[in-house]
Amino acid sequence: MRLDLYKNRGIAALPTLLLVGGIITGISIALTASVYLYINSTSGANLSLKALSVAKSGVYDGLMKVVRDKSLISANYTLNIGNQTATITICRDSAECGGSGKFKIDSIGTAFTRRKKMEAIVAVDPDTGITKLESMKEVAL
Repeated sequence: MRLDLYKNRGIAALPTLLLVGGIITGISIALTASVYLYINSTSGANLSLKALSVAKSGVYDGLMKVVRDKSLISANYTLNIGNQTATITICRDSAECGGSGKFKIDSIGTAFTRRKKMEAIVAVDPDTGITKLESMKEVAL
């Protein structure tokens, strides 16, 4: 009889060990998934901010071109800033460019997979050559 008691003593340990192991595995998987999602959302926000900053830099670069050359009709070029790029388009004196005596500067900033677009309207006085930034805003792509 005494031998039977020792034989059944470890039977309760196996289900307990499997249950505790399953709980620990589930917690580990949930923690890993939440950390992965947090890192991806943070890096996505950083990339969006970088793309917006590059697009703003493109607008300012286009503004410098307008200030330096007031007879500029149009321009399309790319500006590289580190690993990011800004594609800048400048147009002048048409209805879609803001009207007579105005320049429209479009800049699309790209950072890895994120893209942001900035648009600026610049007025140039034909007599004095004074350049004035009328508006600058982010627009949807």
